[in-house]
Amino acid sequence: MTNARADYEVTARDMAAAQRLHFSKSVLTWRSALALLVLATFLGSIFGPLEEGLFGRWSLILGLFFAVSLFGLIWLILWLLLPFQARQIWNQTAKMRQHVTVTWDDMQVHFESTSGHSTYQWSQFYRWAKSRTVILLYVNGRLFFVLPLRAFHDGSESSITRNLRSAGVKNASPPSPVLYPRKARGPHPTWAQL
Repeated sequence: MTNARADYEVTARDMAAAQRLHFSKSVLTWRSALALLVLATFLGSIFGPLEEGLFGRWSLILGLFFAVSLFGLIWLILWLLLPFQARQIWNQTAKMRQHVTVTWDDMQVHFESTSGHSTYQWSQFYRWAKSRTVILLYVNGRLFFVLPLRAFHDGSESSITRNLRSAGVKNASPPSPVLYPRKARGPHPTWAQL
């Protein structure tokens, strides 16, 4: 395959979308569910044994309620603050506002801007994530390249995800179905209907 190309500048809105995607992929995990369970158990034990505690048999339920409420409040505050933090990061980092040209083929991806260039084999990425507006290519668990989907006018972003999959790069796990239940869908289409 010949090189595909996209040109873009990361905007503050792109950075906010990237931070929200990163937050949802790193915070809404089984670890946070486990932490919530531990916190609920701890809070339930603070209120006392089920039958002798301050609130009698409701102690464990109240502990669970407080844990879920505390977790939800912290998550909501962080979720609402992310766009402000993203704009601050974007304002403080002049290199983010530069024009970027990304080219790729089946073997590698190349980033170029006025401040430098870098080339990565697809297999060198730690993981990747995609939302409706951005693709994140993770170099490690915290550092990632932001690729705004608006830069891909011809749908060529699908070749990026295909190359990542074929290189065995892990797609960041989707949010927990408990927190984001899937919508009911009709029956799966048969081959004849496709």
